[in-house]
Amino acid sequence: MDSTLAYPYLRSNSRAGQVAPPSLPSFQNFFVRHEGGAMPPEGPTEQQYFNTSSANIHQRNLPAQQDPIFSPHFNPLDFSSPRAPLAHNSAEEFHERHSPSPSPSPSPAAPPPSLTPVITTQAVDNLAKDFRCTEAQRSILHTLVRFGSIGEGLSKADLSTRLLTLAVLFDMENQRPKEDENDHQNMRAMYKDLKIRLEQTFSLTSAQTKSIRLIAQEKIYDPLRTCYTGINQDVFDHIKTNAEVMRFSNIFGHPTYESTLEKAIKRACSSVRNAFRQHLRDSIEKGIDAATFTYNMNKIYIRMAGPNYNQRLLLLRNVVLRRFIFDNPNALWAEEDPNQDDSVSDNSSSQSSEPSTSPPPKKCRTAIGGKISKGQDFWSLVDSWFASKQHLGRKLTDPAWKELLEEYVQFDENGFRKRPQLPPPLQGAQAAPIAGGLNIRGSSTLGMLM
Repeated sequence: MDSTLAYPYLRSNSRAGQVAPPSLPSFQNFFVRHEGGAMPPEGPTEQQYFNTSSANIHQRNLPAQQDPIFSPHFNPLDFSSPRAPLAHNSAEEFHERHSPSPSPSPSPAAPPPSLTPVITTQAVDNLAKDFRCTEAQRSILHTLVRFGSIGEGLSKADLSTRLLTLAVLFDMENQRPKEDENDHQNMRAMYKDLKIRLEQTFSLTSAQTKSIRLIAQEKIYDPLRTCYTGINQDVFDHIKTNAEVMRFSNIFGHPTYESTLEKAIKRACSSVRNAFRQHLRDSIEKGIDAATFTYNMNKIYIRMAGPNYNQRLLLLRNVVLRRFIFDNPNALWAEEDPNQDDSVSDNSSSQSSEPSTSPPPKKCRTAIGGKISKGQDFWSLVDSWFASKQHLGRKLTDPAWKELLEEYVQFDENGFRKRPQLPPPLQGAQAAPIAGGLNIRGSSTLGMLM
């Protein structure tokens, strides 16, 4: 066998008369690196192996049986044989397989030595002291210097300008809380002063005033009511219960505001009572029948989303009031004074189940200034009349009430059309006697007529 077939790289170089060894790593280093030990002692050394000339290789001319390459026990990885790695590989393949691998990526480099700051630590501390910086702010200034010194670093002028700008911002930030605290204290004092002044000059809004009148109209037009002078407390309780919905929540809890609300309710209720009294008077003077009068009053005193009163009870109540006016013409002109104190409410009104034996009032007494004295106005007399009728029963279906109401309805249909107009008011004129002669208020609802 021609040995040049087994060693093609030797054949290519034998023309020059000398074997050119491939660029191979040292065998000793290879084994130390890959086998973890030293080079085996058997076999020629690396220098001896590559110094073998092509002539010596041709002179060997060993039979195939004796050539170790053709031995059945030949191991290509056994580097003790000088021909083992070259028997099946070209020089290029051998070089690729056994050339030293690229060095692995280096381990993380150790931290670089401490940087030399562009600006000294003492200069930064002095700057922080001059601008009254806090400890945290001073630490931020030092951090800025360290960052500005990385690599080539910023110029000393540039970094100094940045430090000065940051220190000025810190100083402005530190002064703001003091100014804000002073402003806060001033605002708090102003708020207390304004609160005191508002309590003295507090007034209801136009929407609140209108709501009070609407509620007062609903209360006075209730067909079960028998105490018309006590609707003030009913209106106040209704507003207090529905303060959030009606937007009166800013009033309750402040005694001064509540007092203002009570006065507004008193004026509104007095105005509503006088208006209802005038509507009753006009219906009689103009000869309007009770059904038409009730229809007209429903549009005035019942709002669209208001309570759904029983229409028959409304008609009967209006008939009773119209008959009372006819029987007591002078009482019709007894207008109440809205400035009088109304200390009696629905919850504290006095009641009596038996008629009083005292004689009835003969005149509508007047107070100072020509005003009707308390208890002698039209609605106070109406309350007294209802209280005097408790003996008729507690329900409209009772026989005594039914008989009286039938008489009133028949008179309303026939009598008012034939009667002359009501007499004008006369100063000191005698009032028509009121049944029972009572001068007390009845209950707030017509429970006795149910």
